[in-house]
Amino acid sequence: MKSIFGACLSLAGGLAGFLLFSSQFQSQEQKRSLASVKSQYDLTCLEGESFEKAYKARLISGFKSFRKDGNLGLEIGHFIFSPKGTASTTECKAKLERNISSAFSARNPTQKMLCTDYPKIKISFVANDGAISGEKKRFEILADCQVSSDLSKTEAIWIPWEKLSQETPFEGEAQFNQPSKVSVKTVHVSDQWPQKWSLDSIQLEGSAGQLTITQDEIRTIAGRPIIFDFP
Repeated sequence: MKSIFGACLSLAGGLAGFLLFSSQFQSQEQKRSLASVKSQYDLTCLEGESFEKAYKARLISGFKSFRKDGNLGLEIGHFIFSPKGTASTTECKAKLERNISSAFSARNPTQKMLCTDYPKIKISFVANDGAISGEKKRFEILADCQVSSDLSKTEAIWIPWEKLSQETPFEGEAQFNQPSKVSVKTVHVSDQWPQKWSLDSIQLEGSAGQLTITQDEIRTIAGRPIIFDFP
């Protein structure tokens, strides 16, 4: 990244100020170019119900799952936003005429990144094979929210899906450090692992509070339930 910036500076010394935003990010993963992020990932001018509707759509429209080496990878949509009441009306009107790469600057304290204010992700699944005493079998993953290189999505959270399937079902919590650092919690799981799980909710947590999307909302936005085979 530094070498790319260095080449740009050698071609146009007057662009030095452009690099000031990079020093403001709180982690190395956030020291990225914003050029690839499109305006639909910029929620800084939305508040209330408009913001709630937009962030839920962004989480699911950017949701992807994939398998590799017996692991299940999950990523969700990422975005930038402004805390309630801090977005400037003038800035918002002007931003309609430019893309997110030029609109975002960490020098502007009203603009936040999802993973900065909500650093923890909890992804919950429910089993499709019934319940125990009326209680659904649940499977929860707690991991760090880390932004990917293009800022439009989070880094993949890797669940050791195959490894879990080979262990005796348990009720409680377990920690895994590879291939991702995750905490796994199961509720009402016993005898054998259910074969199919539905994505039940996604919750982001931080000092700013919580952002949550439920199973019904996921189904509405995605147009269908999101089902996973185990393992």
